[in-house]
Amino acid sequence: MLVTREPTRREIPDEEGQWIDICKLSLSQMKAARKAATIDSASIAKAFGPELVKALKDDDSGSKKLKKLNRALQYEENQFDTEVLLTAGIVEWSYNADWSEAPICDLLDERTGIWIKNEIIDLNRPPSEEEEKNS
Repeated sequence: MLVTREPTRREIPDEEGQWIDICKLSLSQMKAARKAATIDSASIAKAFGPELVKALKDDDSGSKKLKKLNRALQYEENQFDTEVLLTAGIVEWSYNADWSEAPICDLLDERTGIWIKNEIIDLNRPPSEEEEKNS
């Protein structure tokens, strides 16, 4: 599917009259958001040590479980960098603030930023096998 920057409006919960327009992201934008999150996660993985990774790779069932887990987690919130997603995915908003002046995450509280991040992820998530069967 060709990606257009056709906006989708979402009403911001608990903020009457406030809205945000978000759009689908391109493959390269999603990849950049994943890469930025992976770089942040690399230091966490180092804490587990090479023994865990080696054990999972050496065990066939562990490798299969790892692949299955990876597919399941592909669109989880922690797989994407918030700043990258919000910068690429927000087209417009009703707030009286220009996000070109400062990093977008500096302008939002955590709750709203995470909510917007999840809305962008959901908009970009491909349909599940079951959803495709029902359509």
